[in-house]
Amino acid sequence: MKQLIMLLLIVVSTLHSSAQKPHQLVIKGRITDKETQDNLSSATITLLYAKDSSKAGLSFTNKEGFFIIDSLTPTNFILLVSFIGYEKLLYSLHASSTDTLINIGTIGIKRTGLTLTEVKIVEARIPLRISRDTMEYNANYFETKDNALVEDLFRLLPGVQIDKDGTISVNGEPVKSIMINGRPIFSGGDNRIISKNLQADLIDRVQLIDRKTNRQDFNGLSSNQPDKVINLTIKKSKQNLISGEISGAYGTANRFSTKLSLSRFKGEEQLLLLGNGDNTNGAIETQTTSVGGIQENWSGAGNYSSRINKNTTISASYIANNNISETQRNSARKNIVSDTSLLIQQKSSSNNKDRNQALTTQIEYQIDSLQNIIISNQLTLFKTDNNFTNRFNSLGNYAQVLGNGTFKTMDENNTITTFTGLNYEKKFNKNRRLLNISISYSKSVSKQIGYNISNSLYYPNSGETISDTLDQRSIINTQNEQLFVMATYTEPLHNYGAISFMIGEDRVKGSLNKTILDYNNMTKLYDKANDSLSNIFVTVPIHHYAKLNWLVKKEKFDYSVSLAALYFSMENKDNSVSNIYSTNVLALLPEATINFIPMNNRKLKFLYRKSIEFPQASQLQQTPDYSDPLNIKRGNPMLKPITFHDLQFNYNSINISTLRTLTIAASGKFIINQIINLSTFDSIGRQTTKPVNLNGNYLLELNINNYLPFKKQHFGVNLNTKGSLKRSLSVVNGKESISNQTSLTQVINFRYTRKIYECAITASINYNNLSYNNNKELKENYISSGLSLANRLNLPYGINLNSNLIVAWTTGRMEGYNGSPLMLNTSISKSIFNNRQGLIKIQGFDVLKQNISYNRIIQDNYIEDTNTNGLERFFTIGFSYFLGKNK
Repeated sequence: MKQLIMLLLIVVSTLHSSAQKPHQLVIKGRITDKETQDNLSSATITLLYAKDSSKAGLSFTNKEGFFIIDSLTPTNFILLVSFIGYEKLLYSLHASSTDTLINIGTIGIKRTGLTLTEVKIVEARIPLRISRDTMEYNANYFETKDNALVEDLFRLLPGVQIDKDGTISVNGEPVKSIMINGRPIFSGGDNRIISKNLQADLIDRVQLIDRKTNRQDFNGLSSNQPDKVINLTIKKSKQNLISGEISGAYGTANRFSTKLSLSRFKGEEQLLLLGNGDNTNGAIETQTTSVGGIQENWSGAGNYSSRINKNTTISASYIANNNISETQRNSARKNIVSDTSLLIQQKSSSNNKDRNQALTTQIEYQIDSLQNIIISNQLTLFKTDNNFTNRFNSLGNYAQVLGNGTFKTMDENNTITTFTGLNYEKKFNKNRRLLNISISYSKSVSKQIGYNISNSLYYPNSGETISDTLDQRSIINTQNEQLFVMATYTEPLHNYGAISFMIGEDRVKGSLNKTILDYNNMTKLYDKANDSLSNIFVTVPIHHYAKLNWLVKKEKFDYSVSLAALYFSMENKDNSVSNIYSTNVLALLPEATINFIPMNNRKLKFLYRKSIEFPQASQLQQTPDYSDPLNIKRGNPMLKPITFHDLQFNYNSINISTLRTLTIAASGKFIINQIINLSTFDSIGRQTTKPVNLNGNYLLELNINNYLPFKKQHFGVNLNTKGSLKRSLSVVNGKESISNQTSLTQVINFRYTRKIYECAITASINYNNLSYNNNKELKENYISSGLSLANRLNLPYGINLNSNLIVAWTTGRMEGYNGSPLMLNTSISKSIFNNRQGLIKIQGFDVLKQNISYNRIIQDNYIEDTNTNGLERFFTIGFSYFLGKNK
């Protein structure tokens, strides 16, 4: 009872204090010339709220330079001081709830260099503005190095993360597309094309947008969640200029790199031309050689868009890639078998050639002020040539040799894909009433010709030797056609809500014709038909879809609730067993989202979503696949769809004046009818897998990111903490196995940026614990950690010195896979010509000659440690010329 009384007293006192009128705050100060100390009369003093940059007050200095702003509610402010002929000044203020007076004292501001022939006014801008769905960064606020790329700018923005491979995400959510001046580039293709080629000094603002799209995905079903989109606006001073870079480098071991990047933005017209070529795994651009294998890559891309009249906008893009890679890999795979130990050691080499081209066009026609139509077309060509050779040893208990051998696969694949889509949108006179209709048709035709040659010896306990040889040619023809229709109608409710209804159908027809021919020793040809491995498989999945969604959006919160009904029917005809299998599924898929927005700089989101995923055609056909003699695969036509239950919690907070950022993301994924591999190992170590459905898998994740800036972004510390708990089930030799994996990761990044010296230090540590219920001896504990130090010294006369030191440590892995390579890359460069338009650079990579890539792969029924070859030490000299720097 006492506790209840105390609680009531606390609540009442809290309500009483909150109901009281807050203290009235007064801010005063004095403005002078920083050099002469003269008083500045009639200077403009603008007081802004830090949370959203809206105006809180306005004042002017008197003859003595004094100003005063009163009748304020205590909170965080930004003081903006402006005076003609002087640099504008931003000043952050923090007032607690008990403060009544803040005297900032005397502030001196600098002249901008007023002369008889020139007036120069330097504008100091607020670094960030926030609206409900958009965060807009002022790119000029962030100091980037000379000739920096957009990717370098992104790395400085709080909340934006870039992985080692260049993948971009915002607060942990992947970015779907990058737009320039509000227009998508390369039709939402690989975002790295923009981030790794466009010059950072072109950018005026970077807008991080939560955009609701008409994109639909029947396999996982469309969600109410918006896409993360980045929009880049171009500086007015860079309009009508041809900007970009032309560069080339050559070095030891015949290493080379070339680059062409040209862009022009002229009103409603955009033009980008990009080209790259190198055999350094992109090291000259990324300053790192950590990518496994050795690759030679050539790529080219072009994008053009323009408004040809007041109603019509056209765009076209072309992308071409040609990649050649050579990889040498060693691996040790420990299979999780309850009654025995099975270790497979492999040494493999692969040579791959991948070529692809994509041509995309889009016409957008504005019929009138309420209607528009978009017509999209795409033609894609793929061609791959792959050669893979593997030598293996399988070991049982007490290192007993169970088998060894080699196998080799060679295949060539050609694929042509066409797509045509039409999207019609009509707005009605009533505000926010909307009709959207989407229709698309796509077709893909593929032909693969391959060879599979293997020679293996197995040694069972009986003491005999079993020889297993294979020499086959395969011809696989695949064809898929898809017709998609979707209609969405949205009706506004009052002034703050809407209800929408969506119906659609997705109809697919896929066929796979697989012919296997054995080698004939008599004719020396592949002319012996192998009917047991050949097959014709036809699948016809049809989705019927309806969804009702209710959305309410108010000033401080919004929520949406939806219920989707999906009727899925699929008919599979498998000639290998002369059977027709039919599947019919009716699923109800609810989704609910709640967003709390107490302030523009703080957001809180809760999400529940049920989704469904259907088996792939390759998982359904029963014809065995012997391309890997150690792992024979069979399909299962009785597979059920996978059901996911997702729970998410997200909290985002950013201080507009200091850019301090905190992001907390927690999620749980619970899976029903998870498709896992039922594995059977025979006495000589060969594995046969068949997909089956199993319940009980889940994944829990927590991600906390905290960015702490100091002294106007010259210092910055980023703390990233991740944790996960994963439960996975598998079936091995008829026995169910449960694995529990716990992972904890801590990353600390420190950045210091000044004109003379820049450095970035990153330290990381990752702990993993892995246990299995059916084999206590296979409990795994391993730790991996790393440290990187990047330095840049900017000397007079345009001379720059760079170094990048990377070291990694691993413990707890299998013998031979706990390497600790120390990587050192260095460079010296000299800027030449006016405005530093030219650059001569000498670079050294893997100076200590220790490059090798270590990795661990964890699956439901095995653990595999690998090491992969990489580029060895090399040096290059290069020259770059930068356009568009004269203004």
